[in-house]
Amino acid sequence: MAHNIENKNGKSSIVWTGETPWHNLGQKLTSPFTAQQALAEGGLDFTVEKVGLQTVDGMPLADKFGLRRTDTKKVLGVVTGFYQPLQNREAFGFFDELFGKGKARYEVAGVLGEGEKVWLLAKMTGDMKIVGDDTLGKYLLLTNGHDTNEPVRAKFTPIRVVCQNTLNAALRGTESEIRVQHIGKVAAKLEIAANLLKSAGIYFDEISAPAQRTVSRIEELHETGRGHDLKGVRGTLWAAYNAVTELVDHERATESVAPMLGGRGLELKQRAFTVAQDMILAGN
Repeated sequence: MAHNIENKNGKSSIVWTGETPWHNLGQKLTSPFTAQQALAEGGLDFTVEKVGLQTVDGMPLADKFGLRRTDTKKVLGVVTGFYQPLQNREAFGFFDELFGKGKARYEVAGVLGEGEKVWLLAKMTGDMKIVGDDTLGKYLLLTNGHDTNEPVRAKFTPIRVVCQNTLNAALRGTESEIRVQHIGKVAAKLEIAANLLKSAGIYFDEISAPAQRTVSRIEELHETGRGHDLKGVRGTLWAAYNAVTELVDHERATESVAPMLGGRGLELKQRAFTVAQDMILAGN
């Protein structure tokens, strides 16, 4: 089950508007929705609690707690005493601080696994022009985990998150991302909101100009690159990956093999392979 979306009492815990997700699950709303609607319609309006743990013979485990859903009684993870749960309703308050309470800006929200992770995706104003008439959407993603010590994460992304695979793709890297640890008081939401306001839009502005040139060249190599005249290659994800490797290994590494073996060049090739892999998995 590549999507990993929770199914509770026969109902998929995801709500969305706009384009239908590839898995065709969940509740469709006719227009962008509020955080309150996301909680109610997407099955995210549950709470978690810390409970003490013990061995099978009744001995308490020091500084170890189970993080348990109060509705299903499922233990989602094991944490230490320093860990402070952040309820989904509180997490979504981050976005309310940013956009204004009750504002309808959200496009997708959902629950993964048995509640280990939830996400909320807000659509930003306008699209990002890439090449010609091709555009990418601008989104702000919020994730809240209930299974590990992973922080609350808020990140700008061009990826429309609708499942586990697309979430993994959107969360790769740490650029244009704010993190708040599950430590201390939940008042940390004010910190994340302030940082979001300061960095709003920077990610998309920064990648627009130089990235357009790179994407244009990769697009050319996707059609005319080395080996793409072989039967069954042109137009495939394999061709797209080869276009990236040709750009790095044959066009940028003209005086040194360094771009091929490390740094931004190697990172670009690895990311291209990962994105292609994620696209294949998301289609299964």
